[in-house]
Amino acid sequence: MLVTVAGVQESVAGTRLLDQVTADHPGIRKVWVDGGCRQHLVEHAAALGWCLAAGSTQRV
Repeated sequence: MLVTVAGVQESVAGTRLLDQVTADHPGIRKVWVDGGCRQHLVEHAAALGWCLAAGSTQRV
């Protein structure tokens, strides 16, 4: 889960997070995102070899 302050767009923080996770955990290549994921984040993830899967979270 990624939580940001109001002044930081999730997609900007997400690109940095993907870079860090790629460097620290090279075996991880799939992440679930919500439907509001921006195109540049999708493209950045693809360039890193990631698979982004859009999905919903079931709340209990």
